[in-house]
Amino acid sequence: MKKHLDAKARSGYTEHTSTNPKEHEVNTTQIQLNKLTVWAGNVRKTQSDAGIAELAASIQAHGLLQPVIVQAEKKGSYSVVAGRRRFMALALLAEKGEIPADYVVPAMVIPADADRSEVSLVENVMREPMHPADEFEAFKALVDAGQSITDVAARFGVSETVVKKRLTLADVSPVIMQAYRDEKIDLQKIMAFAVNNDHARQEKVFREMWKWDDARDIRRYLTEGEIRSTDRRVKYLTVEAYEQAGGSVRRDLFADEVYILDADLLDKLVAEKLEQDAEAVRAERWAWVEIIPNVSYQDTMGMQQVEPDLSPLTAEQQKEVDQLTAEYQAIEDSDDEITEEQSDRMDAIDERLNEIEETRTEVWSPDLLPHCGAIVAIGEIKRGLMKKDGKKSSSTSDMESSTETDAKTKDENALSASLIHDLTSHKSAALSAALAKRPDVALAATVYTLIGRAIDRVVDSPVKITVSHAVLSPAVSEKGVSKGCVELDKIGKVVKKGIPSGKKLWPWCLTQDTETLLNVLAYCVAQGVDTVAHHMSNASKGGDLAAALDFNMADWFTPTADNYFGRISKPQMLTAIEEMTVEPLSPSLEKMKKGDLAKHAEQVAKKAATPYVPLILRTGK
Repeated sequence: MKKHLDAKARSGYTEHTSTNPKEHEVNTTQIQLNKLTVWAGNVRKTQSDAGIAELAASIQAHGLLQPVIVQAEKKGSYSVVAGRRRFMALALLAEKGEIPADYVVPAMVIPADADRSEVSLVENVMREPMHPADEFEAFKALVDAGQSITDVAARFGVSETVVKKRLTLADVSPVIMQAYRDEKIDLQKIMAFAVNNDHARQEKVFREMWKWDDARDIRRYLTEGEIRSTDRRVKYLTVEAYEQAGGSVRRDLFADEVYILDADLLDKLVAEKLEQDAEAVRAERWAWVEIIPNVSYQDTMGMQQVEPDLSPLTAEQQKEVDQLTAEYQAIEDSDDEITEEQSDRMDAIDERLNEIEETRTEVWSPDLLPHCGAIVAIGEIKRGLMKKDGKKSSSTSDMESSTETDAKTKDENALSASLIHDLTSHKSAALSAALAKRPDVALAATVYTLIGRAIDRVVDSPVKITVSHAVLSPAVSEKGVSKGCVELDKIGKVVKKGIPSGKKLWPWCLTQDTETLLNVLAYCVAQGVDTVAHHMSNASKGGDLAAALDFNMADWFTPTADNYFGRISKPQMLTAIEEMTVEPLSPSLEKMKKGDLAKHAEQVAKKAATPYVPLILRTGK
């Protein structure tokens, strides 16, 4: 930079004859940087400092290729009428010490009586920006000419990732790139085509675009047969382990996605890891250990789940828990409105209590081991399973393929107990309302419950069925808060109408048609739905029931700043916003206060193309 800039004249003020047709009006000069100021009347009222650092890097590498346009002011200073961004970039270089404060800047001086607004308008409007496709190919030409990606990134003030993305886009089929130039497709679709550099395959999909015309579909067809990194097998094994074993991948720079190309190798590695995990569990001396890669509820239907004890807290931990709980309760019970500082403190307390709870380990009684076993699955180990026949099982498994996404993420585990309670209460109420409308599923659920109870328990009555109401969180059970509660109340008013009490009830039941009885049954069974939880380990209940009901939690719950976003951490909010939008996150979001960010997230959720549902509430639909 220094060498390049020192080649320029530094003699204060030099004047040259302009090549502009209006030679008598405009002079090309060189003016010291510290004599320039920005004219406040620039016609571009929406100013942005984005890209100033990149422009400064370009000027540092290539010099100022276009002069600024100025008008003389009093006392020897000049207003920059056009070229504000160039001036700001030079000022940034001076601030960093890359150029002196009196560095001379090429400038065109307009007369004192010239219309500044007109000049500014011409500068901003009467120019044709470079087409992005030309930019992609220009970057490719630099690399093809021998410049490294690192050098190109430094000379243009961008990251190496940006350069790699532009090079990837430059490799899209010329046929498709021409369609982009002709404005037949947009940049989102060009980025989708870039996921696979096979031009023949790209062009085949391009010719058939009339069938879908969506960037997501383009990606899906170009990666057909490949396995996404969100697949639970990949998350269990990790992409790194797969690559270390020689597996090949395809990386999508524009969707932050990795695709596994060798399914056979993936399954082989997963099977080996499952066997390693099983070997470690066998060392715990359980009566039996089975490997079931994709364990389901049906696999454990005939078993009793024995719960372990948790290791006790130390005296110091218990003292801290008591103090934090008392502090949290004092803030919550206050009659005053909770301040943002108090809200942050409550979040911190929740986080610390969760940290302490996570230090407690499972403790299995030695007396249980000869009678119980364990199932090793992808991403989980189920211990403490007791079979009714008491027989041991051999450890066998057939590797099964699966594309399920594991929803148990670290972000979820960071949710506070009170938020988990509220959210799962919403889910429980919604499932109850949905079940009350489906007598067929309610009947199946009743039979299922009866079979389970008949096998597992000895009863002293000919018929004994108990329905226990779920204890919803106060914040959810409050009238009008939960859509599920409101809907269930409506159904209850209809069902209860005409049902007698006392001695008249049994004769009434005997005389009703099947449809009436099934509707009453559905409402009664719905009262017993309970997916309420206080910890993430119990928050996934109800998945099979939801699937049978074709249940979508988005129909029952809308996240807001009050009921969700304001009660999670800022990183979790940013992750949610990123999921709801296709655009990269603005750096300004990270600087927002938590309360403002929560309100912003609520607005993003309202405008999202696909309704957003917190991970803890997702049921697979």
